[in-house]
Amino acid sequence: MACLWLPRGSGVAVLTVTLMVLSPPVALVRDTRRGFRWWFFTLEQFCFPHLTASSHEQTTAFACDTLFFHLTLTERFVTHFGVTPQNKVKEENEKLQKEIDDIKAQFMNGWEKSSLFPDWRKEVFQAVNVTLDPETAHPALLLSEERQQVTLGEKPQDLPKSQLRFESLPCVLGKEAISSGRCYWEVEVKNSTAWDLGVCRTDVMRKEKTYIKPEDGFWAIRLYKNEYWALTSPETQLTLRKRPSVVCIFLDYEGGCISFYNMTDKSHMYTFSQGSFSGSLRPFFRLWSSDPGHLDICPIQEKPGLE
Repeated sequence: MACLWLPRGSGVAVLTVTLMVLSPPVALVRDTRRGFRWWFFTLEQFCFPHLTASSHEQTTAFACDTLFFHLTLTERFVTHFGVTPQNKVKEENEKLQKEIDDIKAQFMNGWEKSSLFPDWRKEVFQAVNVTLDPETAHPALLLSEERQQVTLGEKPQDLPKSQLRFESLPCVLGKEAISSGRCYWEVEVKNSTAWDLGVCRTDVMRKEKTYIKPEDGFWAIRLYKNEYWALTSPETQLTLRKRPSVVCIFLDYEGGCISFYNMTDKSHMYTFSQGSFSGSLRPFFRLWSSDPGHLDICPIQEKPGLE
């Protein structure tokens, strides 16, 4: 058995590959380059058939991931079999790294038209340190002391009356008002089974019956009863390959776009193309009464790169 730790995108993915009879012959081990290619061919043929992509963008994403796989597997192969690295291995790695750099350059030149590579997308957006605004929080919502976590309490609290406070739905807004530029923030959702998440206008209705839809100033996605939805009119059901633990929201104010990414597998979830915004926007959070969990705003980290 061999355990390969492989980078995927800029994050770290763990791939455990059981090699029972798939060990390369000794003769191939002596030749690092041939042995590496034999091992990769075997894994590609027998372990990864489900990774075949149908769309052009999926194929591009898989191709880039494959380059990372090549780079790391070369090093792992050398280490595993105790083979001294050869100049050819170094040259191969440099060649593959150049291909990755070329793909990144193409992405950066036309990122607006691509829904791939959220970690590269972060390089043209500004991270925002979102904190929850207690004056907007529904009485049933409990905020952590650092204003980075929201939980639905068992009963409403006795809070001061405020024109800013939501009363019809258990919602809360981020304190930061956004009226220009490109920014993003991430929310950990793995501890909640029912939530709405997105952006809204500062002047949305809070006392009367509230509808979460673009026409009323909300651009959000939802998890409810194990189904994911984009809250369009009518709602659009989303099909995800993996359940997200963290969701990243990208807001391009001048571009009129709000995009959501599943950071568990780096996949695009949905984009609202508004065309243009007017007035300030604020991060938006909602929990449901059927859910005892919580949402956590992720702290800002250094922008990762894929190099």
